[in-house]
Amino acid sequence: SEGGPKEFLIRELKLDEKQKEDYGKLVDEHRTEMKRIREKIRNEKDNLWKEITKPKNENNSVERSAAEIGEDQKQIELITFAHFQNVRELCNDDQKKKFDEVIQEALKMIRPNNPTPSSR
Repeated sequence: SEGGPKEFLIRELKLDEKQKEDYGKLVDEHRTEMKRIREKIRNEKDNLWKEITKPKNENNSVERSAAEIGEDQKQIELITFAHFQNVRELCNDDQKKKFDEVIQEALKMIRPNNPTPSSR
């Protein structure tokens, strides 16, 4: 997509051909990993909500399911953080400065509904 974070960063950082290629590989890896975790979360949520039909005192796996979902959400944050650390590593010093200025904007494109840490 024209306005995706990938295109935005390529444009803002003025990545060269080699950097674009390396960045493309990082993006593919990241997408694969995220897809896997989101699928896992979907299954865990299904399992959680199956418990709604059971009597309250038999909901012993509710806590466990919720904890698994929380753990996977944490993985999403860590994997995304590591991904952008790797992207930053591709940059030369000038590009790193620019990266640090525009990363919050790129993150907003990924997760329009999740507030990113404010830079205030």
